[in-house]
Amino acid sequence: MSEPEDREIVVEECRNLIKAAGHLRYSYEGVLERLPADRQQFAAMPSGDLERLDALAIRFGRCQDMAASTLRSIATYQDLAVDSFPRLLDDLRRHGLRIEPEDWSRMRKLRNTVVHDYPKHEDELVNAYEDLIKLTPALLSAVEQIRAYVAGPLDVDPTDRVP
Repeated sequence: MSEPEDREIVVEECRNLIKAAGHLRYSYEGVLERLPADRQQFAAMPSGDLERLDALAIRFGRCQDMAASTLRSIATYQDLAVDSFPRLLDDLRRHGLRIEPEDWSRMRKLRNTVVHDYPKHEDELVNAYEDLIKLTPALLSAVEQIRAYVAGPLDVDPTDRVP
């Protein structure tokens, strides 16, 4: 194990991740209430509902980034290699953190799409929103696994300061 300040970094990052996941969950639940029944209804969505979808995309990207950062901090604290993310996930799996590399890869690809690629055509946009709806539960599950993992080996509840 590394220095006490590395432990504090992990705990603080986890606390911030949990807050971001709460915001993501709020957006996700709000979108589910107003999600169009089919692809054709996306074109007729009111601006307020489109804003909710955009907020979901932004919060998904932020939460995924923060989860990646927290996982890197955990690996640093535990003196694990951080040279590639697939290897990092593999090493953490051996220590009990069960995030599927395939799920992580899909979440990262979607994060890159919504944060950097900005889907331009309606079909691309609809596909991205559908993927957000499908993958948000997986990301929220990953955050919960990270929280439980930090609470276990570090013997600290990272939610003790989260409102």
